[in-house]
Amino acid sequence: MTTSLTRHLLIEGRVEAVAQGPADAVQALIDWAHRGPPQARVTRVGVDEAAAQAFDGFVQRSTA
Repeated sequence: MTTSLTRHLLIEGRVEAVAQGPADAVQALIDWAHRGPPQARVTRVGVDEAAAQAFDGFVQRSTA
């Protein structure tokens, strides 16, 4: 999935994404999250709004 969003993800049996960008791009990401990638089993999607943050591209963070 290619978007104009900045985001970060945490993956370890679950996925947490923080995204900001144009409203239509954020909504497209939320819609995609309900399906997930091939082979995914999506059981729940939660969405919370928060204040904008300064992101610089994509960062994968450790869950430990």
